[in-house]
Amino acid sequence: SVRRTALQIYNDTLKTSPNISAFKKKYKNNFFQFEWARTNASLTFLSVPSILNGLSPYADKNLWLAAPLLWDYAKAASLETFFISSHCFNWGGWKNYLLQSDKLDFYYTECEYTGIRRDERNHPLGIGDDSIFINRLVIHIDSLNNMNKKFCGILHLYGTHAPYWYKEKNRTIKGNSRETDYYNSIYQQDVSLAVLLKYLEEKKLIDNTVII
Repeated sequence: SVRRTALQIYNDTLKTSPNISAFKKKYKNNFFQFEWARTNASLTFLSVPSILNGLSPYADKNLWLAAPLLWDYAKAASLETFFISSHCFNWGGWKNYLLQSDKLDFYYTECEYTGIRRDERNHPLGIGDDSIFINRLVIHIDSLNNMNKKFCGILHLYGTHAPYWYKEKNRTIKGNSRETDYYNSIYQQDVSLAVLLKYLEEKKLIDNTVII
């Protein structure tokens, strides 16, 4: 849900993603940036599976159902697999399609989060607080690291999707408009992602981890 031009690494006039920009500068010799990045679909429930199976959203349904998903390839390479998402995937039966594979070792979604937090109402689209799922990701990677296991994992976040979630203390782009809410949600996500990047550096995992 992020446009290329809204990220600081593509638009220096915006201060929406300073942590990713600092990461790019620090690892400039190992940072590869697509100058003409495009989305594969403008609808989440098509774009996410399309990323995972590598097929166009316009491909035949039977081809989609038969195609391997990313964790099928990862498991063939003897990697631990996981999928952590602030969405629940109840839309259109996608949960059965995405999460029932025996090649997916672990998943944690909005459904699992709200299942243990009964005081919170399940949001119809997703949980905006990206830090919840990034913290869960760090916990899971740390457990794999302690067991010396290599992994291939997917993190799927919601905060930059309308209605654009952010904490008031992280409201760095001034103004009261849909556009400023959108930019502030990107900054909020950048702050959350910084926790993951810091963890990978502190555990010295950054030198043998590919982040896409």
